Amino acid sequence: MKIVLQDWKYGRIMRYTCDMYIGNSIGLYGEYGHDEMEIFKQFLKQGDTVIEVGANIGSLTVPIAQRVGNNGRVY
Repeated sequence: MKIVLQDWKYGRIMRYTCDMYIGNSIGLYGEYGHDEMEIFKQFLKQGDTVIEVGANIGSLTVPIAQRVGNNGRVY
């Protein structure tokens, strides 16, 4: 099992090369969960607190954290 550090839409992320779904999407397209994030953008704002359940490798956690900013929190 190989882990790679990769640049993607939201910065850098570590992913498993054998991950057929999330990691593969990030490897091929540089993103994962685009549609979900577009929905989140409609109601998340700077300073919000978010509980991210089932974060896996952080493919949604990272952009959520960027959206809520330094004054927000992601658990």
